[in-house]
Amino acid sequence: MERINDNKSFYKVLFKGNSESEIGLLNLTFEGLSLKDPVRVDPNFIIQIKELADKRKHYIFFQNIEEVLQLGKHSQKRKFNYFYVLLYTTKSDISRKGVLIGNVKSIGDIIIGIWPIDFKLKKRFDLKDLFSELNQINNYPDNFLNITLLN
Repeated sequence: MERINDNKSFYKVLFKGNSESEIGLLNLTFEGLSLKDPVRVDPNFIIQIKELADKRKHYIFFQNIEEVLQLGKHSQKRKFNYFYVLLYTTKSDISRKGVLIGNVKSIGDIIIGIWPIDFKLKKRFDLKDLFSELNQINNYPDNFLNITLLN
């Protein structure tokens, strides 16, 4: 996948807090993919995660996104209908990772950001590893310590 340019864009996701003092403190910053071609997410992918959340303890789904801010000089100003944050921890290397998914009316759900931020993300970005992990989330749920889907 080819990036649009070398300039970084970011998405800051603000989560709802339990009290007024926590608002603004709970957030994650995702690096925007800024790809020429959007990376579509199969609508069944989200549905399957929600279904697995009802059946498995280590799958969690809840509503907690307060706001998503697009940051950066060259951020894409697309209009998104809603967002999902998918966070997961793999058993193999106990690494925590995540993707930010945005819904565009004319396209559907697309991956717009990755976490943790990798400032060494190259101009040519290979999504093969990311797709492999996302495929495993629904097909091999026992390969993960936990999976959290927020909207």
